[in-house]
Amino acid sequence: MGLAEIAEVVGISAPALYKHFRSKQDLLCALLEDELAALDEALAVGGGDIYDALATFAAERTAFGVLWQRERPKVDSADRARFDERMAALRDRVTIGTTGEPVLTRAMLSVVESTTYYADRPDRTAQRAALRNILVAVGGTSGLTTVCPPVVAASGPLLSARPWLSRRQAILILAPQLTQVRGGYDDVTMEDLGTAAGMSGAAAYHYFPSKADVFQAAFAQAASWGQAMLEQAWTAATSPDDMLDRVLAGAVRLSKDFPAIIRTALNNTVELPEPQRVAALAGAAQYTGEWQRCLAVVRPDLSKEDIEVLTFAVLAMIGDLAGPTSGDNVVVPAADLVVLARRVVLTGVA
Repeated sequence: MGLAEIAEVVGISAPALYKHFRSKQDLLCALLEDELAALDEALAVGGGDIYDALATFAAERTAFGVLWQRERPKVDSADRARFDERMAALRDRVTIGTTGEPVLTRAMLSVVESTTYYADRPDRTAQRAALRNILVAVGGTSGLTTVCPPVVAASGPLLSARPWLSRRQAILILAPQLTQVRGGYDDVTMEDLGTAAGMSGAAAYHYFPSKADVFQAAFAQAASWGQAMLEQAWTAATSPDDMLDRVLAGAVRLSKDFPAIIRTALNNTVELPEPQRVAALAGAAQYTGEWQRCLAVVRPDLSKEDIEVLTFAVLAMIGDLAGPTSGDNVVVPAADLVVLARRVVLTGVA
């Protein structure tokens, strides 16, 4: 993503950016500084109501999620360490002011970041109220367990470890994994993908004409898996409650089995060239639309806008807690994550 694209995301004119910032690094650091300062201020002036402070921040600072998740990994390591330290201090304030449980703070901050991904912008007052109720539901969860999975070192090319995979499938799996490790879409090449899959770099072009086509296919595959899971839940369920359990269990399983593809699809689709981006966004919109249809059956008392807020909050929370993050090797077991998500769906919006 270049300066012009960043200008569009944050609502600033491109000429103004070029005038005041010498490089993309300078701009990203300034934007991250601004977001963290705004979160700091929100927590300071929230009158002691951390839930309300976070909900207000989330409704007003919708660029926070994309800047923190997608752009933060691209800044220099020294600046990134500085931002991570500031964020850790803010997380501690949220933890102390709410539940005392760091994992629930992580869940709440994933809800805050979820406002980045809305297709439409709901009424801000109603959105803030819905977000606050969701955050309170997260904070009211008890008995959540966490585990620290062992760090597994890479054991050579993926096809050596999983010889049953086709080369095409290996490339599709590796693309989001390398994106997560290296910091972004722009940091991965077709040659990297071929080498990681255990073939010559140029051989990757036998399977996909371009890197953008690799990522579009990977995102389409993930969307099709999610769509199939939802359709199976719709068909097999014997009640709305049963359907909810099946949908949540399926979503948690997908996020645990393929954490890199879920996070990369959320954060990097916008970086694809227009034809592939349009196709990927259409698949994502269909998937989230089916989620909203499901939650509308389970919660017929909610408005369309509240259903949208709830959908993205639950998906963001599942995607974040299913796997470790760069600064936190803690994950929530599948059964506990389903319990948390179920509580949020059933009680998170009044």
